[in-house]
Amino acid sequence: METLNIIANIASIISLVIAVILLIKFDRIINKIKQQKEDYIENREIIKNNLLAIRDNLFYDGLKDLKIRSKLRTELYSFDFNLNYIIGFRANLKKIKLLKMIKSDELIVEEACECIDFLIARFDKKEVIKREK
Repeated sequence: METLNIIANIASIISLVIAVILLIKFDRIINKIKQQKEDYIENREIIKNNLLAIRDNLFYDGLKDLKIRSKLRTELYSFDFNLNYIIGFRANLKKIKLLKMIKSDELIVEEACECIDFLIARFDKKEVIKREK
């Protein structure tokens, strides 16, 4: 019986520590989401225009130019670093699909355009930030 009490006490201490750690992590994630929303609002037009320019280049040369592929990769990687919490599941799937196409050199222009069109539409969406009173 004494052993069960000790185990219960240890389990409750461990659960308290885990709860505190999760609370700290949750607070950090909330702060990152707020920051990413602000960054999105400030940069969405720039990102959308970059994607439009890349899509236009895709029409002309199918992204055979290394400079254009590099610019597209850089834009896609910046999503990971700057907007990973708010970009959305479908946009992440399109981003991953584009990156795989670029890496494998099996770029199908129609599919790449479809992915870029989706991302352009995503960055055309305005985010609403609720102001705290």
